[in-house]
Amino acid sequence: GHADIGSVGSFEVPLLVKESGRPAVVFGKYNMTRAVMAAATDAPYDSICDIPAGSDIAIYDTVGPALLWGVIFEQECGMDYRATGGDFNLTLADITNTAQLALDNEVAAAQILPDFSIPQLLSGDIKILDGGKTAPGWIGEIVGGAYEGPMTNIFLAREEWYDEHLEEVEFFSAMWQRGLDEWQQKKYEIIESYPQHFAAETDEQIQFIKDYLDANDWFVKDFYLTEDWIEKETKVFDLMRESGF
Repeated sequence: GHADIGSVGSFEVPLLVKESGRPAVVFGKYNMTRAVMAAATDAPYDSICDIPAGSDIAIYDTVGPALLWGVIFEQECGMDYRATGGDFNLTLADITNTAQLALDNEVAAAQILPDFSIPQLLSGDIKILDGGKTAPGWIGEIVGGAYEGPMTNIFLAREEWYDEHLEEVEFFSAMWQRGLDEWQQKKYEIIESYPQHFAAETDEQIQFIKDYLDANDWFVKDFYLTEDWIEKETKVFDLMRESGF
């Protein structure tokens, strides 16, 4: 009750509702999880499924995107990717350091965020596995086609507040859609104006993140939910339940 609208990962909503005991309504989406799996360029494998069981993998969180990678590893590789008792030794590290651990060959692979790993990626000494495929790319294939998700940030409200404030929800939604439209139209200008929000410092790093976002934009184009998105998002939850995540 301390806020009217909140933003969390789509895959975190069930636990939030369960622990709070308050029904929630998800009414908008914002950005997709951007995590990728990387390894040193000289590593003897190019796919996540080739990472040997028992290997050390650096992660920055035991929940969130790690849950989605658990589904990906199970569906694509038949391997158990969980914090304890799985096929790998998942090593928790700072979000800004997982790429460096891979670069230094201290781990076999690392779950990284591209914007927090620009220097390591620019050096060419680490590679994103499977040709740069992102978690949404993997999940989209698993659930039956490309879609905008899963989400690092959706917007939700308590059910009773939502039902009583439809005008405010409509305004908020239109405002956020306008922002997403502006991003699509002025992406380069925004990155150049606020490079710190993309962890970029030099001109070379700014160009890198421009090029990366051209190919792998993690901001959605459409704030509003569609039946197709809901259907595919529901499949993700089904897979998470089936795999124990």
